[in-house]
Amino acid sequence: MNAAVLPILGAATLTTGRSRTGLGILFALVCIAYMWSFKSCVSAITQIIESSLYKIRVRLAEKLQNLDLLSIEHMGSGVVYNTIVGNTITISNMSWLLSIAMQGAMMALALLLYILYLSRIAFVMMLVLGLIAGRIYYRGIQKASASFQRANEAKEDLFRILSSFLYGHKEVSLNLYRGDDLYADFKNATAAAKQKLITAHDWDRMSVNFLDLNTYCLLAIAVFVVPQISSITPQDTSNLTSATIFLI
Repeated sequence: MNAAVLPILGAATLTTGRSRTGLGILFALVCIAYMWSFKSCVSAITQIIESSLYKIRVRLAEKLQNLDLLSIEHMGSGVVYNTIVGNTITISNMSWLLSIAMQGAMMALALLLYILYLSRIAFVMMLVLGLIAGRIYYRGIQKASASFQRANEAKEDLFRILSSFLYGHKEVSLNLYRGDDLYADFKNATAAAKQKLITAHDWDRMSVNFLDLNTYCLLAIAVFVVPQISSITPQDTSNLTSATIFLI
């Protein structure tokens, strides 16, 4: 929906008088329609996600109810909590991001068609760059996800040790050796979680830097490369640059 803003603004820069007023009204209507569609999209996706998560939590609770105490102790309270509560809360908080992603995909499609209309060369070059960059970015995301998975496992160990310390406080108070062992385990688990989280965030940072690099490459294609190898007009170059900025 908000991709329609770009041609409206482009047309407004070339018109005056009543035509510009009409485009201004159309611009306002498009903005209102975008806000309404975004609200409706978020509400619908949130309803679907929360209904699915409710069913998942109930099924997990039923399976947990049928497990014996030894199996639960073997899994650890950290794993149980992270599975039933932590992971589902993370998914629940992603509902509005999914809405943004869906609308972003529609806007990207519309902008690519607009870029194709302005310059076929720019469209092909950006498409090739996007496919190559997407493949590299996907591999980076996989490594980042694996790093965060290892970090979550380290946090589960930390939670398990802390639970043992809190629930066994009386035993720790009476047995100094037991308390020292738990403190040493807690210290080691904290250090491991710290290192794994640093590694995971490093992968996150590299992913963001890679996206920024591709942003600069797309702008360079629109501003420097395409005008040199094609007969595109300055006005179309300006429109192409604006479309690229909206795209990224």
